[in-house]
Amino acid sequence: MRPALAPLERAAALAACLKLRFSDAPAGTGHYMLESMVRLCEEADALLLGACGLPSVCYPDNRSHRRMEKGMLRDDSARMPRRESPPRNVLGETLEICSISPMTGFFRDGCCNTSQEDVGSHTVCVVTTAAFLEFSKSRGNDLSTPMPEFGFPGLKPGDRWCLCAPRWQEALEAGKAPRVVLRATHEGALSYCSLADLKRFALDLA
Repeated sequence: MRPALAPLERAAALAACLKLRFSDAPAGTGHYMLESMVRLCEEADALLLGACGLPSVCYPDNRSHRRMEKGMLRDDSARMPRRESPPRNVLGETLEICSISPMTGFFRDGCCNTSQEDVGSHTVCVVTTAAFLEFSKSRGNDLSTPMPEFGFPGLKPGDRWCLCAPRWQEALEAGKAPRVVLRATHEGALSYCSLADLKRFALDLA
């Protein structure tokens, strides 16, 4: 979302009469589309859509996940730019790209970065295997079937993907865990997986 906001902020800085206010309208994983969020989007002058969950990912009551990240409204107040530190991997280094083909990540930017909105914690960069893809499908998360209408090609063995940390831990306990790229795995994964386990499955340790 930050790359989408940057040119708008630059335009507002150049035009004295243009003031922008950005409001979050969370409605994806972990969020139902509340009436207040619907009103916020209806009243906005423009909407910027953030990452959207796959159509097959549902709550137990079969309501699918969706996420509308930003509603943009005019405002007369100045907006201070935010400084964000670069994301870190589980080794304490700068997070590296996991995959851009297929494009992965909660933010669909190729990195296993995360935020408070990412309640699934898409933080573990894995190299998929046939055994894992079948296991994931059996648990209700079909990652191998293409969905071209949503720009999702479907994963095949050997593809890299930002996997939810709890799912990787579940696969580990079932003996189906895929290999891991530590330098592309966000440090947030350590809230669900031990570094020792991740290292045992690492592809990028000398």
